[in-house]
Amino acid sequence: MNESKKKKFKIIDMEASVFEVVLHFIYNDTLPEIDKDADAVMTQHLLVAADRHLASPEALKSAMETDGFEHLLQSCPSVVKDIISTMI
Repeated sequence: MNESKKKKFKIIDMEASVFEVVLHFIYNDTLPEIDKDADAVMTQHLLVAADRHLASPEALKSAMETDGFEHLLQSCPSVVKDIISTMI
């Protein structure tokens, strides 16, 4: 495959560090180790990204079947409930 013919796109609605965590989650079905001091801020950014990009019930269902969602549910249950309620 010729790499130079691939289309490029720019992510403008998310910080690079958040996108890196999202990619790690997509490819590994786990969250990477996050510095405890940055954990709350990163969680907030990830929730915003999930709210923007999990716009369909099918995508939400797929996300809910992952270990990362279970971690999010245990660490921020009220926020997860709010996100789901906006999708229904």
